[in-house]
Amino acid sequence: ALKAVQDMSWSTLSSPPLTRHSKTIPVQAFEVKLDVNLADLTKIGKSQKHSLSVDVEGGRLVVMKRLKDNQEDWNTFTHHRIRQLIKSQRVQNKLGIVFEKEKEKSQRKDFIFTSAKKREAFCQLLQLMKNKHSNQDEPDMISIFIGTWNMGSVPSPKAVGSWLLCRGLGKTLDEMTVTIPHDLYVFGTQENSVCDREWVDSLRTALKEHTELDYKPIAVQTLWNIKIAVLVKPEHENRISHVGVSSVKTGIANTLGNKGAVGVSFMFNGTSFGFVNCHLTSGNEKIGRKEFDPLLKVDQLNLEREKNKVFLRFAEEEISYPPTYRYERGSRDTYVWQKQKATGVRCTDDMVTSDHSPVFGTFEVGVTSQFVSKK
Repeated sequence: ALKAVQDMSWSTLSSPPLTRHSKTIPVQAFEVKLDVNLADLTKIGKSQKHSLSVDVEGGRLVVMKRLKDNQEDWNTFTHHRIRQLIKSQRVQNKLGIVFEKEKEKSQRKDFIFTSAKKREAFCQLLQLMKNKHSNQDEPDMISIFIGTWNMGSVPSPKAVGSWLLCRGLGKTLDEMTVTIPHDLYVFGTQENSVCDREWVDSLRTALKEHTELDYKPIAVQTLWNIKIAVLVKPEHENRISHVGVSSVKTGIANTLGNKGAVGVSFMFNGTSFGFVNCHLTSGNEKIGRKEFDPLLKVDQLNLEREKNKVFLRFAEEEISYPPTYRYERGSRDTYVWQKQKATGVRCTDDMVTSDHSPVFGTFEVGVTSQFVSKK
């Protein structure tokens, strides 16, 4: 540990001379405890006392562990090996730090500070260090693909490129831009009988075929055959934190999961996201079907939204494509019978295994960095 502090001091002395108005920031040390579960206690021993020393000027963090007989063990992490800070929302003085290990692998360690104030001071110093030394630009805008599809309890076709590449009816993207991979892909499906692992693997395979990238799954949540899956570009994997999932049953007596909703939430750097996939019961016993002549004007979901019963403060893109349900399977020329369309932005017209067509939308969303931007 003494050698680590000496190295810090030497790097400060050997740095370029400072101007009259500049000030050096001294090395700051924080006493913490490593937060571990019972299973890890046998591996690391009983002592979890650590010291975190932040050298802003030298661009490094020393993690020192106190051992028996006043012995110490320490590791030095340069600024570019500190990948992510994850503030606990339940425990105000707890902080997770993701370190880059060898071969681009990462490791997370959770530390308990003496107070929430100390945790915030530590985070501010790390932000200052990253801002001072890092040349890596953090994204301030990301693109998101959101797709929804009632699969009709039939496995999807192997060719789903039109869905992923946003080709079909409605407002479609320019051919020059459809091949640009999105940062996030969110897939909501209904009547999806495929098991979670097989479904996610098929999505990753399809994405890799069209983007040549190995997308990483963030979360999958299932309620019966209602699913939501979120995948992220590999370069953003360490920008994701605070992943949460939930589901709500709205079937008979609110006990059956054949109808309901599943949701996923997470943080992308400093910005929170939430996605909900619903499979709701159609119709309303208090409204006569005879009122539903022009489908779009009397869309059941829109009427419920206007009454502030569902999706409060949500905005919907203009519908510029024909109804996506209900078709004869294997065709997109014949409707079985007229019914309200599914909400969305655009739809495909060549995936015909289900009596519904997949719907998709693309969005650009501004995000904030957990570290101070140099821009």
